[in-house]
Amino acid sequence: MYRLIACDIDETLYEAGKIAPENIAAIDAFIKQGGRFVLATGRPGFTLEPMLRQLHLWQNPDEYLLVNNGALILSCADLHCVKKSAMSFDLARELFAFGQQFSVCIQVFSEDTLYIYRINDDEKMRLEYFEATHYQEIESFDALAGVEIIKMMYQNNDMDYLYEIEKQMPKEWKDALSLSYSSNRYMELNDRSIDKGKALAQLAELLHIAREDIIAIGDNANDASMIAYAGLGVCVANGQEAVKQVADHITKNDALHGAVAEVIWEFALPAKKEVQLVCCETNAQIKALAKLADGIWHEYFVALLSADQIDYMVDRFQSETALHKAIKQDAYQYWIAYLGKEAIGYLGVCPKADTLFLSKLYLKKAYRGKGYANMMLKQAEQTAKQYDLPSITLTCNKYNTHSLDVYRHKGFVICDAVVSDIGNGYVMDDYILTKSLKK
Repeated sequence: MYRLIACDIDETLYEAGKIAPENIAAIDAFIKQGGRFVLATGRPGFTLEPMLRQLHLWQNPDEYLLVNNGALILSCADLHCVKKSAMSFDLARELFAFGQQFSVCIQVFSEDTLYIYRINDDEKMRLEYFEATHYQEIESFDALAGVEIIKMMYQNNDMDYLYEIEKQMPKEWKDALSLSYSSNRYMELNDRSIDKGKALAQLAELLHIAREDIIAIGDNANDASMIAYAGLGVCVANGQEAVKQVADHITKNDALHGAVAEVIWEFALPAKKEVQLVCCETNAQIKALAKLADGIWHEYFVALLSADQIDYMVDRFQSETALHKAIKQDAYQYWIAYLGKEAIGYLGVCPKADTLFLSKLYLKKAYRGKGYANMMLKQAEQTAKQYDLPSITLTCNKYNTHSLDVYRHKGFVICDAVVSDIGNGYVMDDYILTKSLKK
């Protein structure tokens, strides 16, 4: 049984500015069954809090990070450094002077700061894109006096140019360095004692986890060492050919389409494809929710409402714009239900003064009647208790007899009826149902 998954971030878990929602659901499921999910990245740790929160790893004392290509092993609880491998300051000075001869942006990392020499507009835009990346521009190596240097990088968008720089390095430097490439723009320079594979081995020893119980997932040259080390080494479909040669398995999906979830469900949780609820918080998740809602509503209400009314209601209440406002401004909470990597339904609630309003609870037709709605309803009840609300209230179309029967069976009672004008000449003719949570 696989107990630990080490996963690269960029172009593996994170692509086009987002993490696929199915990845988050699968990671949650893996952790819930006792697994450890470790981000193994070239990025510095001080940039990762937003992503750790999104992955529900932030402040988790049982989870760790391998950052700066493994030069630092950090605890997710407080980003406390568990193990450090710094670079020789004298070697860093020589590398800095060497890099000044070439058309590269030189980046120098300490444990808590990124220093940049000769930043270009393209790299500035990229760093601004990663919202948590803050940096300090420097004019010479003298600005680094007294700084403990963890890692350095040369950046140029022409990879062939970077390869040529490597060829011109003195042999003794290559022997002193762990040199790798990433993101089709970076030459990464660490002390020779460290790479992601060595750091993963150190963490495995710390956690008493056997090598054969580890999965490593990546895409680029700086991932090759951990892919080779792990019991199961995986390269995502969009990964480099050289990395695929090292891997035991290549995913069908790329980073943008849930490659990490594919690995988890196929290898780490092959018999545990339970429904997982992922809270919608990011723009990407809200976009996925709107797409799911559009499909379900046109499937669900076709026997009750006209096609024109369904189109109107989806646009007004379940479009990306409407959902974004509901979540960001109106205190609604939405979850997408995933079975494996497939989104099968969703749940929406909003706390009111004296009750929790159950706004939406829908499943795709193929997944109704299988008990998944019970689990989603339990989430609503749990949320009501968190807000110390004594009941759950919902509205249901008076002619939706099947749903009315289901809600009655779950303890809801009809307490009122309402006809609501929703604009454009349409109304909703509903019953109001309430379930008391008092025992």
